Amino acid sequence: MLNFGGAAGQGGVRASPSSASMGYNMPQSAYSVLMRSPIENQHIRSGVLVRKHLFERAGKKASSRAWRTCYVSVDRGTVAMYKMDGRHGAHPDGRELTDTSLQLGSVSLRHTMTHMLPSPGYSRSRPHVFALQLPSGGVYLFQTASEVELRDWVAACNYWAARESKAPYMIGGVYNMEYGWDNTGDFALRFDEREAREDRGEEMSPAEQVAEDRRIVEERDASKGASILEWTPPNNPMQRSDLDEAAQLKSLLHHITYLEEELVSHKKVQGSIEERFYPRTQQFQRGFSNWERKAQYILQELIKYQSYAD
Repeated sequence: MLNFGGAAGQGGVRASPSSASMGYNMPQSAYSVLMRSPIENQHIRSGVLVRKHLFERAGKKASSRAWRTCYVSVDRGTVAMYKMDGRHGAHPDGRELTDTSLQLGSVSLRHTMTHMLPSPGYSRSRPHVFALQLPSGGVYLFQTASEVELRDWVAACNYWAARESKAPYMIGGVYNMEYGWDNTGDFALRFDEREAREDRGEEMSPAEQVAEDRRIVEERDASKGASILEWTPPNNPMQRSDLDEAAQLKSLLHHITYLEEELVSHKKVQGSIEERFYPRTQQFQRGFSNWERKAQYILQELIKYQSYAD
C-alpha cells in the first residue's frame, strides 16, 4: 500500500551488527538506504521468521512444505530468505547474506498480494501468520513472533508491491479472438437500448419480439461451427515501475478506473453467449467458462490494485 503520510511498520529497519565495525567493507546495498525516500526506508524489514512454502504455482504444491526457521529480509521489492546458521546466531550480518550456501531463494514482490491469516492464524499452535501470494499462484506462509510484527511485515510487503508493480496498459487490447462472447460492440449497444426502454417503461411490440427471436435463431445457426478458444489471463509486466511515488499512485488509480469500466463492459456481454449459441452445446459451455474466468480475473485485479492504492 502506498502511504505518503503515516509510518506503516514502526521500527521497520532492523539493524544488524555494523559491517564496518567488524573489519570489512559494508555491502554496496547498505549504502542504497541513503538513496531511498523516508517512506521507503520505513518499509525495509529483516528478521527471523518461520516459513512454509505451500504452492510453487497455481495447482502445484511445493515439494517441501515443512515449516522452517529462516532469516528473511524485505528490501526494494524483494523478499530474500536465508538458512539459519548456528555459527552466526539469529541475525546474519552483511557478509553472511552474500554467502550463497546460506541462501534459500528470493521472490519479487511485484504483482503480489500479502495478507494476514484470520485468527487463530495457521492454527492455534501457529498464530501470527501471513500469506504471500505470487502472480504465478505460488504461496509462502510466514509466522512472526507477535501481532505487531505480523502487521509490520504485511505492510512492508504490500508497500513494495504497490511501489514497484507496473500497471499494464490494458487487459487484452483490441482482439479478433473468439472466446464465446460478442466483441464487436453490437450486443452492448442492444443491451443499452433495452435497458433504456425498460427505464421508460416501454415493451417490445409483438412484431419486434418475433423479429428479435428470428435474429437470435439465425445467429445461433451461423455460430454452430465456431471454434471457441480458451481465454487465459494476460501476463503482468514484471519490469520495475520507474515512476516516483506520486506518479505511481496516479498510475494505480488510473488502472483501477480502467478495471471498473472493464468489469461493467464484461458484465454486459454475458447475455451475448446465450444469443450466439444454443444451450448445452460445447460452444455455449466453453463460452461461459471463459466469461467466468475473465470476470474472476478482473475482480481479483481490481481488489489487488485497490489494496495497492489504499
